[in-house]
Amino acid sequence: MKILIATIPAAGHVDPLTSVAAHLVARGHEVGWYIAPDLAGRVEPLGVTVYPYRTAVPVTDENIAELFPERARLRGPKRLEFDFDHVFAAPVAGHVADIRAIHAAFPFELLIGDAAFYAMSILGPTLGVTTYAVDPGNSLAPDPDVPPPFFGLAPMRGPIGALRDRIVWSMVLGSTRAGLVSMNAARAQSGLATITPREIFTIPYDALDRVFQVGLPETDFCRRVPLPNTRYVGALLPSAGVRRPSHLDPRIESWAGPVVAVSQGTIDNRDLGKLIEPTIEGLAGSGVLVVAVTGGIGTDGLRRRLAREDVVIEDYIAFRDLFPHTDVFVTNGGHGSAMLALAHRVPMVTAGTREGKNDVNARLERAGVARNLRTERPKPARIRAAVEAVLRDDGGMRRRIEQVGAALDSYDPLAIIESAIAEDFPSRTAQGAGT
Repeated sequence: MKILIATIPAAGHVDPLTSVAAHLVARGHEVGWYIAPDLAGRVEPLGVTVYPYRTAVPVTDENIAELFPERARLRGPKRLEFDFDHVFAAPVAGHVADIRAIHAAFPFELLIGDAAFYAMSILGPTLGVTTYAVDPGNSLAPDPDVPPPFFGLAPMRGPIGALRDRIVWSMVLGSTRAGLVSMNAARAQSGLATITPREIFTIPYDALDRVFQVGLPETDFCRRVPLPNTRYVGALLPSAGVRRPSHLDPRIESWAGPVVAVSQGTIDNRDLGKLIEPTIEGLAGSGVLVVAVTGGIGTDGLRRRLAREDVVIEDYIAFRDLFPHTDVFVTNGGHGSAMLALAHRVPMVTAGTREGKNDVNARLERAGVARNLRTERPKPARIRAAVEAVLRDDGGMRRRIEQVGAALDSYDPLAIIESAIAEDFPSRTAQGAGT
């Protein structure tokens, strides 16, 4: 059968779906991928047909300052409102136009997108295709027992907690004003009813056929009301077919003491002074080998300034190769890398507050698998103290990591998605994927 994958222009939303694409291609399906041109190279090795953005303009962390210089003057809720509109909502009309044109030439029956690809809620009913969302982070859907998103909050019971959540939700919903205008304009063009600010956060569950939630209940907040059409799938990791070659410095396997990996991910890695440099500084002379993965930003300069026997600095190391040798992972809170760390039973020290990472970190801390420093720029001494506490196993984190890791091992995300396709398209799968 014909399947189209569609993603917003962010590596963290593209990468989990690469394993889905590779699996579907191997099963004999015809798979296309609607993707920003700059990210096409990540998916071309999978055997998919690439459909680059045409009408839609990709807005990314790399080009947003150039496209919208006025953004630099915005702070707090104003910037949140600006980003929601320009990154997620305003491109919806272009996404819809592009995918309608693709459908005319490639009449796909199933559209699979990341949960932030809001055009699916328009394309599903108007094209008459089945829609699946893969949510690579935490669900944003409101629930009485789950705090509002974007603030890194933990659940708080009682009247004070209810008041806090009501106030914060009013701020979050207020930040959707401009984006709601863009979304409703795109919906009106397709003859669909307008939606409210609150519905922006529920639309994947209201408008799509299925949602596959990356992660597991053990690292999420408990919900009073289960999310409809939703199933946890565990760690949906990038396909091995798109892995870049990496090597392990011999010190990583031979080091006599603990090994600590540190990364700022693939988006927020321009200023290595946020987390990588203070981690190296904080653990200097402690007997720990620090393995810093920069993502290709500032690597040579960092090596010149911090060339030491107890520091390894690389552009890229595949975490599935590194984590078997790692005792602690210091991270700004990328959800995908956190899932991979849990799969390898690696406890974490987290320090990130942007791009929703504070919400990831709050959940990891509550699950007992990470120490959350709750800041974008932790001091070297705080990082060292947190790493030493994890190595001492203060609070029994190792036992909890084993429990959560064992639960994660029980998931087979690709089998879950394949089973859903077989259930929703029984005649097509009975005939054979390629027919």
